[in-house]
Amino acid sequence: MASIQGPVDGHGHAGVKDLESYRTVHAHSMSKANKDVFEVDEPRDAYINHSRWVVDCDCNGAGLTSLQWKVSCCFDCGRVFTNVMFPKDAKAIETELLKRREDTTRNWKNETLKVLKAETKGTV
Repeated sequence: MASIQGPVDGHGHAGVKDLESYRTVHAHSMSKANKDVFEVDEPRDAYINHSRWVVDCDCNGAGLTSLQWKVSCCFDCGRVFTNVMFPKDAKAIETELLKRREDTTRNWKNETLKVLKAETKGTV
């Protein structure tokens, strides 16, 4: 069954199965790259890009996140965003986007549910 993806989907091949393993895999990756890991607690908005919950990073990278964890790790620079914000209607947004056949058309960034529904009519 299709779903909006998060860290388990994007980094499962590296052993990510829960929040602890996400942070461990990230720390290990940063150590191998000789980069520091540092937490950022300022609020960051999550959005959906190609059927994935993501958070933009200051380094121009982006990290995956999930509704359950609300944390995002940037594998480019080492930041760990610990205060990820989701829209109050996130589940309804996911449900609407999952009506679309292609991952590449499952995108959301601040559109209303009404706008998403209108857009979906043109993609299914």
